[in-house]
Amino acid sequence: MEETKMCPFCGQEIKSSAKKCIHCGKWLEKKCPACGEWIKIDANKCCYCGSWQGDYEKWKYEKATGIKTDPTPQPSAPAVDEERMKQMMEEKSDEKNSGCLLYVEGLIVLSLYMWYFDWGWIEWIIAYVVFSILTSIHFTRILVCLAMCGLWAYFAYGVFESWIVAVIAFLGAAAFHGPQFSKLKYDD
Repeated sequence: MEETKMCPFCGQEIKSSAKKCIHCGKWLEKKCPACGEWIKIDANKCCYCGSWQGDYEKWKYEKATGIKTDPTPQPSAPAVDEERMKQMMEEKSDEKNSGCLLYVEGLIVLSLYMWYFDWGWIEWIIAYVVFSILTSIHFTRILVCLAMCGLWAYFAYGVFESWIVAVIAFLGAAAFHGPQFSKLKYDD
């Protein structure tokens, strides 16, 4: 029978060689980005190649011990990993930017509807709070984008009384929200 240990996250019994807990799904080990060896999840420095797992870990060690670490360059990860990291960072920044633009668009649309329907401030604040809650959740953000496309079309039809202008407004809004629609896949 294999040796077992307790998962530090959920406390369940797991194999001592496990890299991921089968009960809670948390990783117990991670791959070092510099050498690719498996190290403990909370390791600050790789025990195989000696590279720091991040600038924060290095700074934290220097602050705690008062010892400055060697400023020599550390072994770099393979080019594929660097490209993947760059791509992930761009995706994250796109997601943050698109969410911010969605909030700004929400302010604009709700202000236009406030003017068009003669809403009071209370109705506007309630609508914006509901909008903000829906926008903060990934799946409902997609639905909010679809709703925004419809709201732009409805507003354009109400102001110009033309279906052609409404369709153009809908298509323009859909083009603006295109990056959000492309994020329907989940990588997690």
